[in-house]
Amino acid sequence: MIDNDANKKLDINIQYMKSDVCSFQGMMTEEELKMSSTFPLFRGVFNSDKIKNAWGEIQALSTNDARNERENPLKRARIGRRVDMKSTLVKTSNKFEVIYGEVAGGLGPFGIPTACRKKRYLDKVKLMVIMRDGINRLLKECKYVSNEERTNLIVYGWLQIGLELNFYAMDWFGAGIYRFGLIDRCRLPSDEDEFGMLEDSYCILKLLENKALETEKVVKKLLLENTKGKRRQTISRNEAELNENRTPQKIKPN
Repeated sequence: MIDNDANKKLDINIQYMKSDVCSFQGMMTEEELKMSSTFPLFRGVFNSDKIKNAWGEIQALSTNDARNERENPLKRARIGRRVDMKSTLVKTSNKFEVIYGEVAGGLGPFGIPTACRKKRYLDKVKLMVIMRDGINRLLKECKYVSNEERTNLIVYGWLQIGLELNFYAMDWFGAGIYRFGLIDRCRLPSDEDEFGMLEDSYCILKLLENKALETEKVVKKLLLENTKGKRRQTISRNEAELNENRTPQKIKPN
């Protein structure tokens, strides 16, 4: 059940999408597509004051830290990877980034996605790396917790290709291994008589919001257990085995 304020907020954002739906049948840039489709959708569904969504070319703090960790601090820092959207758990002490979003290209003639197969693949890989770095950033700090507790941490991501949204999740499995997979997908309407399709989008995003709040509990518990383990010596120092590869190895032709 949603209260009246949340229902009104959702309705306003759906009406905003409806007012510009004809644009989805023609050419749109990546930025126009994002702000006309996914932006009002997330704004209408997400209601928790524990999650703050940022839009635009936003730098992911996790990749910024990972890229500069071994660099000379007196030299100019390298800029971290940028995403089109990120969700921050503002009530966690480390401001954990729980959701990352990426839009792969805009729309061409007749609303056909402009992103080629290579662009879609590279954006998906970029999303994977950012999600992994987000996990690593926290697990590096939590050196006094068990591996079993570390595996409870999950981050989420979404990739938009045209009017299709793909949702992913990632966790740390141990021994430098991460599990990444597609958890759901939905399609956005391109005409007013298709807006019933948004029921699917609403259910997915509402579930995503709830899952993000579950991750908040995990993050707080990890930080608390790490403090207990460090000060009370309830568990010995136990650093997680992470994968921190920045540049994939090139495969040499036979």
